Amino acid sequence: YVMLLQFGIEISTKELQDSQNISRIDFCKNIIIQTPVVDFIALLQKLKKQRSKVYYKYDTSISYGTKKKRLNIYDKIKEIISKADKDPGSVTYKLAKLLITLQENSNIHVIRVEQRLYGRQAIIRELAPIIGSKDITFKSLFSQKVASYILSRHWLNLAHEEKFKTLLLGEKDLHTI
Repeated sequence: YVMLLQFGIEISTKELQDSQNISRIDFCKNIIIQTPVVDFIALLQKLKKQRSKVYYKYDTSISYGTKKKRLNIYDKIKEIISKADKDPGSVTYKLAKLLITLQENSNIHVIRVEQRLYGRQAIIRELAPIIGSKDITFKSLFSQKVASYILSRHWLNLAHEEKFKTLLLGEKDLHTI
């Protein structure tokens, strides 16, 4: 409840616990990798996800999926920098400058893996096996178990073991993955 308020989302605690009126969910995880994101995305572009199409592919991002489910993988640092305020006194400007300095002086790159679910029916189909279709509420979505299940399921659908091994051959630091 407090976290949502910090993001400017006002909701009663009762609605947060009981509401099942959910039409979109984004589960995500930031992952530090040693390979430049452009190279990592180039490897991912060689993979195909079952029963999915590639919605977009750029140098630093790719999106697989359907109209109801989308797996997005992109350069999180580049996204933060591109969305930063241009005002030198703002917090986001200062953060962007720090991130630029970090990237120039280290070998740290961050990808964001994000599974988006659109529409009540897609949400129920995805979450019912782990939390039951009647128990899908805002509160139940803030479980690490739920997020991990969904992200793992869709990531492994993209890069199952054989494909994953091929992908790892391009990753410079195998311990990262």
